[in-house]
Amino acid sequence: MVDLYRDVLKKCDYVSLHKFPHYGMPGHILHNNIEVEHEGSLRAFPFNCMHPLPFLPPAKVSRKVLEGEDPATVLVKKKCLWKHKISVHKSHYKTQKKQNMFCESLQDLISSNRKVHTVSHDAAYYVKLIARNPDEEFDGTYNWYYGGGCLDQLEVDGQVLLLTTKGKKKDQLCVVPLEVKNYWQASLPAASSVQPISGHTIHQLCGLYRQDKGFIGIRLRNVCQLYSLKPSLSLESIHKATSKHPFTGLDMSHHSPGTYCTVTTNRSVQEWDLNAWNCVTSQVTTEKHLADKWCSVSYCTDPHMIRMTDRCCSYFLDKRNIRKSSLLLCPKKVPNILEHCEDISLVFQSCILPHALYVCTSHHVLLYDIRSGSKPLQRWTHLLCSTPLYGCTVAPSSGKELVCIGNQEPGEIVTFLNTWEGKVPYCQVPPFAIPNLHDALYSAHKYGLWLDPFTQQRCKLSLTGLVWLPPQASKLTLLSQTSAGDVFSHILKPREFLGSSEIKEHSRSMGDSTNQNNNLNSGSEIMKDYLKKTEFRCMVNWEQQLLKKKASAILKLTRRKEMEHIYGRLQSCEYKQHHGRKRKIRGGNKWKMSKKVMESCIDVLAPRMLGVWGIEEEPEWYEGQFVFQEHDSPTSHDKVQAWLTSVQNEDQNNVSHNGREQEVRRSKKSQVALNTPQSRKHSQIAIKGLHETLPHGSQNILTHSRKKFATSTPLNSVSRHTEGPTKDILQILDLQVNDTFSQDICVSQNENIQQSRELIQDEECMILSHTTSKMRKKDIKINSTSAGF
Repeated sequence: MVDLYRDVLKKCDYVSLHKFPHYGMPGHILHNNIEVEHEGSLRAFPFNCMHPLPFLPPAKVSRKVLEGEDPATVLVKKKCLWKHKISVHKSHYKTQKKQNMFCESLQDLISSNRKVHTVSHDAAYYVKLIARNPDEEFDGTYNWYYGGGCLDQLEVDGQVLLLTTKGKKKDQLCVVPLEVKNYWQASLPAASSVQPISGHTIHQLCGLYRQDKGFIGIRLRNVCQLYSLKPSLSLESIHKATSKHPFTGLDMSHHSPGTYCTVTTNRSVQEWDLNAWNCVTSQVTTEKHLADKWCSVSYCTDPHMIRMTDRCCSYFLDKRNIRKSSLLLCPKKVPNILEHCEDISLVFQSCILPHALYVCTSHHVLLYDIRSGSKPLQRWTHLLCSTPLYGCTVAPSSGKELVCIGNQEPGEIVTFLNTWEGKVPYCQVPPFAIPNLHDALYSAHKYGLWLDPFTQQRCKLSLTGLVWLPPQASKLTLLSQTSAGDVFSHILKPREFLGSSEIKEHSRSMGDSTNQNNNLNSGSEIMKDYLKKTEFRCMVNWEQQLLKKKASAILKLTRRKEMEHIYGRLQSCEYKQHHGRKRKIRGGNKWKMSKKVMESCIDVLAPRMLGVWGIEEEPEWYEGQFVFQEHDSPTSHDKVQAWLTSVQNEDQNNVSHNGREQEVRRSKKSQVALNTPQSRKHSQIAIKGLHETLPHGSQNILTHSRKKFATSTPLNSVSRHTEGPTKDILQILDLQVNDTFSQDICVSQNENIQQSRELIQDEECMILSHTTSKMRKKDIKINSTSAGF
């Protein structure tokens, strides 16, 4: 049994990490000074958060995004699929030793100087799988190329500018000026944009304004560019850096405008200066095995120091001796601070204390003072399902700092309030998850909005940017961007402010004449109704614009090309397709049949079907000729007809065979009855009496009939074949003879009833038997019994 409470208080063991979603186990807010923790109990989050609302019009997207593809997670899915195919292929080898031998031998073969290699089929297929790697430098559960975010804000002479990306491939840098009315609003007509490289996605944006000069740096996969911002908001490229290895980090120097530093996947840190001809490069080496090649870089408060961070540690680089690096902090060296599975994913500075550094890991957020060592001042459990990727801070008031972190999952944003009083910071508010895009979609469904599947799909895309706008007196605004380029605003208002000035002004505008105390009590309800109307209006406008752009994204005809010459070339080709067996019916229309053909059908249902439509009364409607192709092989109609004929003949044969068997049974019964001695005596006495009464010609008939009785032939048939006597005499003879014989048969049956039963049983056995030998034996038995009498 795993003790979860014990694991929360200290480092979790491997059993709990394996069985439980440990990112969801909330831990204590740890402080370096324990006395601060017990000053008061935890408090609720002091801000009221609205649902995220659309801030900019819907962005243009590619057709793949319309079909449901997420541009930020495509690389992760491709990499996972590729790794699955590799593992399936390796699973064909039963042991791990054979897998390693196969991979090593294949690697040695490929690394040799030969250009042509002879390998087996499995090895060739494995080489093809290796060559299909979507990105050799990338590995992970989220796309860390987007580290830092594609969203930033820049203040130029009191004007706030929003830096974002646009375009179908998100390959355009866009600068949008913002205005403050009741809320922050974008001035789209005054926006400007530039496209660095067509088709290459921008992964990170950062802006800087120093000494009346504005600079904007962008990071692509293998290119970093620096732009200068003019007063007319036009952009001009002033520097471009390229690398064979992908860039993973970018930062601009606050001490010398126009200088920026980059870091690549091979841990190479480079500082680019506009006034220098060459860049300054430093290679930070490590002996530890890391999960992937992610790195980040940033400038410190010291103008001569650069900070580089990987999955395990953070390092200092001195520009005066950039070849050497010194270890700044390593959270894993301090006991009971991080779990076994945790890695560093994000580092950013505090906006109140420059020496304070927020370090985000897989499950925690740590606050360090880089002057005091590697022991953290505070620790929070952020409760995010995925690794944090974006972070920003803002100071709503003096001595308070609101920290916001987010991951790449759609809508997972967590904030926590940190209080700075003196040298020791403390926090009495647990991390709070602000309403995300899923909550906005749910609230829109209540109003009957955003029901279109395309609209719902746009709200489920992953995050690619997070930034705080400058705070106002009554509200804070947080902007988030999705992978499609849609920007949403999250408005936070202090809870103590909800029942004061704005509610009073709103109640006065509504013309309410009630008491001021009642207005304050019902102020929250009035404010909620007012916010619902604002949300409803904003959602309706955004959905209408989105559906219009969806309709315009359908495939359009941009250019026509004449294909007649290609068609003529294909027709004039010598090659002709050889058809196999041709159709039965030829003619202009192969589906048209004449009346004669339809009446010639011999199907069982054909007459009924033709009778319903009255085909017999219609005249012949087709004057052409139908030619039926004759084939040597029988058709389906011939096969059916032959089968019906064979079945009919078989039935007739069965009927005739059954009739013959019945006749044989009757003849045997009559033969057995007539061959008894008593029946013969009675028949002779009767015949003698008839001899005396009948004339001479009739006696010849009786003698002839006596011979026929010996052959078991009926008397009626005998009398019909004789000639000579008259019809009256023959009728009298038949009646008398039949009476006498019927009496003889009745007497014989009464006397020999036991014998007849045995004969019937033998007869039934003879019918059931199928072999001729048994039939012969029973015939002999019947003759023997009759002869014995």
